[in-house]
Amino acid sequence: MSAYVRIRKPDVLREYIDLVGTQTDVAALAGLSLQRLNQLYIGVHDVVEVRKAARLEDVVGARRGELFEAVDGELLAPYIHAEDDHADAEPVETAA
Repeated sequence: MSAYVRIRKPDVLREYIDLVGTQTDVAALAGLSLQRLNQLYIGVHDVVEVRKAARLEDVVGARRGELFEAVDGELLAPYIHAEDDHADAEPVETAA
């Protein structure tokens, strides 16, 4: 199952991409297809899988969450825990 994020400000995303280089260069560095990057760039689609969005933010030098926001943040929030949220939990026994 994947989580998805939406572009916050399409014009800012385009500026970042243009500063780095061509869409071809950015797509290759971010591990996206050129077609998918172009769809995000021109606004045909505004939603992308969160891992791909994170790679794109890394490639263009944006802070995490600067270019994208959670599509259903209120639904995802209960699934996001700090590492020590479960530190006191009893281990679950599994069948060997």
